[in-house]
Amino acid sequence: FTGMPFVFAFWAVRQEAASAHLTLIFQHSRDRGLQPSSLDAICREWAPRTGISEAEVRSYLTENLCYELTAANLAGLEMFWKFAADEGILPELRPLRFAASPAGLEAARSPQQT
Repeated sequence: FTGMPFVFAFWAVRQEAASAHLTLIFQHSRDRGLQPSSLDAICREWAPRTGISEAEVRSYLTENLCYELTAANLAGLEMFWKFAADEGILPELRPLRFAASPAGLEAARSPQQT
């Protein structure tokens, strides 16, 4: 439709709850979930639930999903957000705000990039 990436999900919190510490917790959660042992457990649990093989679950999680909010992903998110506001799906278009990242830690850096 647009050629832009579509962001299906992200972690969001109220402004008063946003902090560098919470950002670090979310990043560690993502990183732990992408560790091989965690992926093994996820694949074992979800393969029978979805009716696909563990290899297909792993492929979906590791080759089809992006766990970063890149500049392109952010641009796609903002475009779809604007479309939703233009169509009256959202009550108003408000700017996205992000919690600060802990010092020395790159925001949204995936473990595959380290």
